[in-house]
Amino acid sequence: EMQKAILKPNIVKSDGVEFRTSYRPVPGLYCGGDYYDVIFLGADRYLLLIGDVAGHGVKAAFITGILKAIIYPEYVRGTMGKIFSPGAFLSWLNDRMNFEFRSTSSMLITFFAGVLDLKNLTLQYANAGHDHPYVIRGGVPSELLVSGTGLGFVQSVVYPEQTVRLHAGDVLLLYTDGLVELNCHEGKDLVKMMPLLKKVAPGDDYHRRLLSAALADAGAAEFSDDVTLLTAKLE
Repeated sequence: EMQKAILKPNIVKSDGVEFRTSYRPVPGLYCGGDYYDVIFLGADRYLLLIGDVAGHGVKAAFITGILKAIIYPEYVRGTMGKIFSPGAFLSWLNDRMNFEFRSTSSMLITFFAGVLDLKNLTLQYANAGHDHPYVIRGGVPSELLVSGTGLGFVQSVVYPEQTVRLHAGDVLLLYTDGLVELNCHEGKDLVKMMPLLKKVAPGDDYHRRLLSAALADAGAAEFSDDVTLLTAKLE
């Protein structure tokens, strides 16, 4: 509950978008390594963030706490009202994590950053090794394929950016890999995202239905990793 309270975004509401988040730590551990946030940048723009620290439990939760403590005060606050580059942000965060954990060789973080512009209906984004998000339009999912090196491997990484044009009614889905990687009675199964998203259309109770369908596809009773969902429905 403490970690949920710390990570829960303080979302500035807008008539143009509806945000929803769901977070489930590994059963029995009650804390984990998933990070997510929605930050209002001003001028009808929102910064969407999602990340996954390798591992489970207290160590991973500690690193997510560090991320929460540094991202806004050290970087985002200084960009308010200015142009925000997701790629430049990930480059800064990668260098910051390399410095913070310079004496540790086992730290790995995947991370996605996107700027949702409601005025121009665009998403400008960059990706540091994280599972690709999706745009769902009229029930048809499209994968946002750009990617880059995960945080914490090497210094001075340049992260490419892409921009996708959006439409009213589109749903953006960001998630962590706990949704698709499940330890089942036959070993580790990988839920296929595209068939899953075609099967479960956005609508009422979307997060619960998506989580239930993923478990059913894998034949699993519960998730074996932290699971986070973040959706943005354009209105």
